[in-house]
Amino acid sequence: MQTLVIGNFAQINNPFDGQTTKTLNILNVLKKTFPNEIFELFDYSKYRTKIHLISLFFILKKILKKIDFVIIFPGGERAVKFLTYFLYFNHKKNNFSIFYPVVGGWLPETISRNKRLIKLFSIFSGIYVETNKMKMKLEKFGMNNIHYSPVFSLRTMISENKLMSLKRNLINTNELKLCTFSRVCYEKGIELAINAASNVSKKAKQQISLDIYGNVDKLWIDELEKIISKNKNPYLKIKCFGLISDDKVIKLLSNHHALLFPTFYKGEGFPATILESYMAGLPVIASNWANNDEIVVDGVTGFLFSLDNNDLEKRINWCLSNRDALILMKENCLLEAKKYTPEVALTPFLKDFKKKIEEKQI
Repeated sequence: MQTLVIGNFAQINNPFDGQTTKTLNILNVLKKTFPNEIFELFDYSKYRTKIHLISLFFILKKILKKIDFVIIFPGGERAVKFLTYFLYFNHKKNNFSIFYPVVGGWLPETISRNKRLIKLFSIFSGIYVETNKMKMKLEKFGMNNIHYSPVFSLRTMISENKLMSLKRNLINTNELKLCTFSRVCYEKGIELAINAASNVSKKAKQQISLDIYGNVDKLWIDELEKIISKNKNPYLKIKCFGLISDDKVIKLLSNHHALLFPTFYKGEGFPATILESYMAGLPVIASNWANNDEIVVDGVTGFLFSLDNNDLEKRINWCLSNRDALILMKENCLLEAKKYTPEVALTPFLKDFKKKIEEKQI
């Protein structure tokens, strides 16, 4: 059996982000679960212009003649429209099954603007969305092949013994240790995090550190430097670490009291940032945006705040005054992380994929 996987595999300029990470994670699980299957990778990230799309059409048409299954990871509205139209008009002739593990939360809005996609998606064996909110929105369009399949991580969760040691260290420090872990750009709320930490530290006259982890958008580097410079004060220590290696993520996150996630990114689905914070035993202070209220259990694994006022500052102030209570949340985060193992999160997709393999073998 041959499976064509169409996605962004970070082969062009190494653009690692949530899209690429989820694509590669699912591919790793598929190869491990189905070792006898052949997975052929097609990186669409280099097909960006109209001329490229024309060549993409002919290349894919040739490849599909020998394919049994297709798994797509389109990175945006343009890609999803092209791939769904193309696969719709080729699947009957070539008799392949199509699976779509969705990355991000933008698909319902895309379909609301392009109702023709509903018919095209009807031929898919399964569409796997990251949140129950997305599932309900798509089912309202009459789509009946939608499944809930949250984000997962292949990183190793921090041990309970290690967490106990870290808790003792954090209790004994006079500094409130905060961090962010996402793409470093305006839409992820990095400026909001810096401003809030700065304001709280100055007013309270207490030490706060803010460690910024993640790939910095090239177009935002100068702006980030200006924001950091503008918010300098004796009580705030800001460090920008940039992209960090996979093997260091959980360890670095675990050394903090809480993670700030003030995102207002339009395409936010299930942020892997929140899951990996839980794996590090790290409470999350997140904006009440998109699907965050489905993932952050307010008062249990972190806090939600409104973007419309200074709620983020209020939450940071609470952390300053209630550090012991914040540290007690760490066990809750580890328990929550166990809900999002690959075995649990990918169950609907792996089950459907196995079923189609068995049907082909008859």
